[in-house]
Parts: sequence; structure tokens; C-alpha cells
Amino acid sequence: MASHLSTQLLLLVASLVALVLGRKWQARYTNLKYLPKVPGGHWFWGHEKVAWIMPNSLFYTNNFERFGTGIFVMKGAVGQPDILAISDPAAISQIFTKNAYNYVKSPYIRPFLERLVGRGIVWSEGEDHKSQSVALAPVFTHTKLRGHHAEMCASAEKFVGAINDHIDRQESLAAHDGEGAVQVDAIEWANKVTMDIIGRVGLGYDFQLGDAPEAKRILGAFFEAVAAGHTLPGFVAPLVIRAFPFIASLPIKSIQADGVAKLVTRELSTRLIRDRKLLEADGQMVRNDYLSALLRLHGDSNEQSVWDAISDQILAMILANQDDAADILAMAVYTLSRDKDAQERLRNELLSFSASSQGAEPTYDDYLNRLPFLDACIKEILRLYPSVDHTERVALQDDILPLSVPVKDPKSGKEINSVRIRAGQMISVSHSAVQRAKDAWVDPDDFKPDRWFETLPPASKLTKGWNGLFIFGEAVHEIKVVLSTIVRNFELLPVEGPDGEVEWYWSGTTRIFVVGKKEGSGNIPVRIRPLHAIA
Repeated sequence: MASHLSTQLLLLVASLVALVLGRKWQARYTNLKYLPKVPGGHWFWGHEKVAWIMPNSLFYTNNFERFGTGIFVMKGAVGQPDILAISDPAAISQIFTKNAYNYVKSPYIRPFLERLVGRGIVWSEGEDHKSQSVALAPVFTHTKLRGHHAEMCASAEKFVGAINDHIDRQESLAAHDGEGAVQVDAIEWANKVTMDIIGRVGLGYDFQLGDAPEAKRILGAFFEAVAAGHTLPGFVAPLVIRAFPFIASLPIKSIQADGVAKLVTRELSTRLIRDRKLLEADGQMVRNDYLSALLRLHGDSNEQSVWDAISDQILAMILANQDDAADILAMAVYTLSRDKDAQERLRNELLSFSASSQGAEPTYDDYLNRLPFLDACIKEILRLYPSVDHTERVALQDDILPLSVPVKDPKSGKEINSVRIRAGQMISVSHSAVQRAKDAWVDPDDFKPDRWFETLPPASKLTKGWNGLFIFGEAVHEIKVVLSTIVRNFELLPVEGPDGEVEWYWSGTTRIFVVGKKEGSGNIPVRIRPLHAIA
């Protein structure tokens, strides 16, 4: 027994020595010590807690402005090494484009991600991600998206009917504001219609604007996880796992259990695949949804493991849709409610199109080419409110990050044009800081759709894929269809006073709350009334 304890003690001491020597070697190889570093930092939390607490990514934007650079060093929590915060376009391009497979999501979080959403495209990394991307490419084409247009329009019209019914009920309860307008939570309603659309185009299934039992369970699990991420325990948990990764392997039911959303989606997908195979065997049905496309991609396999893999991809689409399209749609509604001129201009563009096409609804190609102000509004919302506000990556191998703007060593005055990093270096990218950079955009915090008709910042000030949207074409088209349908049917009005102001926070996902009311999974208040109710 004593010998066993001695061996464990020696292993512990050896591990600590190796850790110290490893960090000293890392410090000798890298030139991070010449970069600007945020002073102070809590002995336990480092700078990570204050970055988590501050809204609107202000910790990052403030420090980038403070140092006048697109890169700085911040102290890691729980005794972890320093973190490299980046908004420099050249460095970001290296991380996400030129050497993307060297930079992965935290390996300590991936086991939990797998249990929550399966082994789909969201979970995958490296060669697995590359092979999944290649395999999925035939599924996400313009032809496929064009075939989904009618389904999106049908969901949007159903959504308008549901809003009108809600307004009628509120009026019967005298819950309107005396002007025929009713206050709603834009994110709650956006989730209804995006869930309905992904049900139609993803599974060929009616999620009933989020009211179907399966939709309620999937969304409930998603919002429960989102809300937990914005609590102190939800913030602390990944930090502790990062410091002590063995926790992820502990045989504890709550740690090892699969997520509700994953289980529900696999159960539903399996049922739909079985029903579909029976019908298609008789030549009765060939669907255009993603479930059928993925099934054909796998050669109509009957193996449960293949069906589970298909289900994981569908779940990735569902959750990405709710985390991307729903949030952006809600912020578009909110922003237009506070910009009457832009709202009226967009409505006039839509009405002019309708008049010129004898009342016909815009087609898929019309949304691409004939509604320029709608397109500009969506681009501006994406710039201001990226669906992924914050990204963390870990370097698998040593690398050199180029800088588009050199950093000066404060001691020697020497210019640093690149940063040498070691394997294991954690990197934090604030997309808001990139997309609101004052040296790239005029009035970067203002909603100005017309900037997209003018000369854009040079490529050196931007980064490839800067919008941060998953399944970009699908999500943007979906937002355009629903937003245009809303604006044609309703007037969007602001909620006045402090109860109408919002701010956003990052904790695994971007969530938007009323200022000072960081509760639940978010709230985006607007007032809405039917256009026919306007005198």
C-alpha cells in the first residue's frame, strides 16, 4: 500500500515538473511575451470571468481599442496558460481558412458535445470534418435550396396566421396597448417559425410551429442548456473540465448520459426512415427533404448505425437553425422596429416588387437578385449581430500567425509581424470585434444597410467567412422569406424605455436579453400590429 502511494506521489511530482518545464519551453519558443497583455487578472478566474460578465463582447472590443492592435494576451482561469485574443484578419484567416485543421474546438468539451448533439458536422474535427463536409456537399446545393423555397413560404404564411390569432386573443383580453399593437418576444416567435421550416425541409415533418411534442422536447432541452450556460455553474463547468479533463471520463450518469435533443431526434428520424422506406418501396413517395437526401447518400442503408449518423446531421441542422436563423431573424425584427425609415423602405421595395409582378410572390431567384434592400438589411444584421459572437480554438501543432497590422514591442520598439505559438495554445476570437472594427467600418455600431451599396472595406480588413453562419445559404434564404412576409403584413414598433433595450452575452451560444435582466434563454421585446389595423 505504502509503495503504491509512493508511486502515485512520484507520478504527481513528475507531472508537475513536466508541466512547469513545458510552460518554460513554450515561453522560450513563443513571442507572446512581446504582445500587449491585459494587466491584473484574478488569481483563480484570470480575465475569463470578467470577459463572460461584460455584455456585447465589450471586454474584447475595449481591449483591442485600448492596445490599438488586433491581438492581445489575457490571463486564463483555473491556473491555465495565457489565452491569445485575436481580431487581426490575417491571423484569423490562418486559423479558419489557411490552416483550419490545425485549430480545433477544445478537446475536453468534445465528449460532452457528442453526448448532446451526436457525431455530426458540428462535433467533427480534422479529417473527419473534411470527409463529412465532402459527403454533405451534394445535399446543400442551390438546386436543393430552390426546391425548399415553397416549403419555407408555406411556413411563413402559417406563421403570419398564428401571429394574427395571437393578436386577436390579446385584444379580446384587452392586452394590447390601445393602438392595436401587442408586445411579443421576437426570439420566442422566431423559434416557432424556424422550427417549422427545419421540420419541413429537414425531416418532411410538421413541427406545428414548435407545438408538436417532439419540437417541444428538442427546443426545451436546447433552451435549458442555453439558460444553464449563462449561470455561474454553467460558466465554471467547462473551465474545470479544461483544467481537469479526466472528469469527462468519470462513470457518472449525469456526465455520460446522452442529451434529450439527441435521443428525441434519433427516435423521430428512425421512425420516419422506416415509414419512408415502406412507402418508397411501393413507389408511393419520393421526398425532397434533407432526411431523404442523406438516406440516399448512404445508399438507402438499413443499418441503425447509419440511421443514427443521419439523425446526428439532422440534429446539427435543427440546433444550428435555432441558434443561427432564429436569433438573426429576431434581431432583424427588433432592429427594424427601431428604425421606421428602414422598415418603410423595405416594405415599399416588397410592395413595388409585388406590383411589378402582378401580385406574384418572390421566387428563390427573385430573393437572390431582385430585392437589393432586403439583402442589404440582412447583411447589416449579420455584421452587427453575428450568430457566433465568440469562438475558441486550440492549436494542435506549432504554428506562425501572420499579422496584418504589426505590433510594437513596448520595450525595444521592434515591430512584430507574426506570432509564434506552441501546440496547445488556446485562442479566443471575438467576431463582434472584427465586424465592428473602427478601422474597417464607418460608424461600426450603427445599423446602416446602405453601406452595402457603397465601397466596402478592403479585403485586408475582412476575413473569409466573417458572417459565421452555419449552412449559410439555407439560413439566409429562410430569414429573407420570413422577414419579408412579416414586413408585408405587420408594422413593427419599439418597446419604449429601458424595458426595450437589449444586450447580448456569450456562453457557448450568443443570447440576447433585456438590459439588466439576464434570465432564462433570452428575450427580445417588440410591439407588432397588423397593417390593416393602421388608420
